[in-house]
Amino acid sequence: MPHIEKDIFPGLMTPPFHYACFTRFFGRNADCGFTVHNAFQIIIGIEKELHFELKDGSNIVSTPGSIFVLSPGIRHRWKSVSEGKCENFMFFCNGFEAHTSELGEFLNPKRNDFMWLFDMESEERDNYIRQFRELIREPGSCGAAIMHGLLYAFCGLICRNAAKIYPDAKRGDKHPALIRALEIISREYRKTPSLEHIARGCGLSSSRISELFRQSFGMSPMQYANDIKIRKAEQLLAHSDMNVSQIAEYLGFSSIHYFSRFYKKHTGTSPSDTIRIRR
Repeated sequence: MPHIEKDIFPGLMTPPFHYACFTRFFGRNADCGFTVHNAFQIIIGIEKELHFELKDGSNIVSTPGSIFVLSPGIRHRWKSVSEGKCENFMFFCNGFEAHTSELGEFLNPKRNDFMWLFDMESEERDNYIRQFRELIREPGSCGAAIMHGLLYAFCGLICRNAAKIYPDAKRGDKHPALIRALEIISREYRKTPSLEHIARGCGLSSSRISELFRQSFGMSPMQYANDIKIRKAEQLLAHSDMNVSQIAEYLGFSSIHYFSRFYKKHTGTSPSDTIRIRR
């Protein structure tokens, strides 16, 4: 008679994560009904195969070492077809908003139409599996916080690996040239890349890339780059041990005076006032 065992993480998980567990399937299960989740379901295969049948008739097989990501809204059912123990680790994630997290470019709750299946480097994957097991067995002090951090980091690794395999992993509903522009700005914002430089890197005209930014963000590429620079300045002023001169140099400003004017124009306060609040 087939049965299932679950080792569920006992701590109270914080958004966007919920319900992480090791699941062991023993024997061949009878077909279950189709189900659908309103969150991303992420499965790491550990031992033997777990088969997923989709409502459209296609089949996905999670094998030992594989990472399977199922986006919200996809109807599916599972079955273990091997005798003996079939084990995996799974967790559910509500996803991330694109304007608050890099992961939102991949695991965005507005995306409900994709599946990823790939292998991750074994040493890296097995290290996470070991830590997940230890936390579920002995959560200890701050166990939920540590689990949250591990899952967040693991989602980053998943997205990085998916980007190498699936051309549209990061695309979502964004224009491919816009994605390239965001990558350029994220990488080079401290140098204040010109509009012409960004446009060349995207293979579009300056007017066209500006139009895409206004449609998506309500601002120009340069305003977007300045917004990143301001947010980084706020972080460094509020939380680092760098002084105003060091922060100005790090962010590519030619002088403290120019940096102070730029910062006050966008925030309404001076860099030195922000540092006083920190102290």
